[in-house]
Amino acid sequence: MRNNNHFRQGDVYFVKVEGCTKEGYVKVEPKNNSLILAYGEVTGHHHSISLLDYPDVELFENKDGDMLLNVPNSAVLTHQEHTAIPLMPGKYEVYIQEEYDPEGMRRVQD
Repeated sequence: MRNNNHFRQGDVYFVKVEGCTKEGYVKVEPKNNSLILAYGEVTGHHHSISLLDYPDVELFENKDGDMLLNVPNSAVLTHQEHTAIPLMPGKYEVYIQEEYDPEGMRRVQD
């Protein structure tokens, strides 16, 4: 699902925002030259952006697991089982879908 201000790739939902602040957020370190936004629970698949192709993209996360994605130019979000999604320049809040578990809410994993 996609429109100009929000879109989804599987369990990961993006909302384009204006003037967001990174206060309280720390920069997420890349893994294997990629920014990993979410991992699959069983398969090891992941939603990611290659820093080899898009070195200026930054991902930030706060203590609650909320994420901000900064895309200064453009980038492509990939996943092994979903269609790649081009990202236009901008800042995005990133949300991972949650589901009920008898022990409380938990993030959905592919």
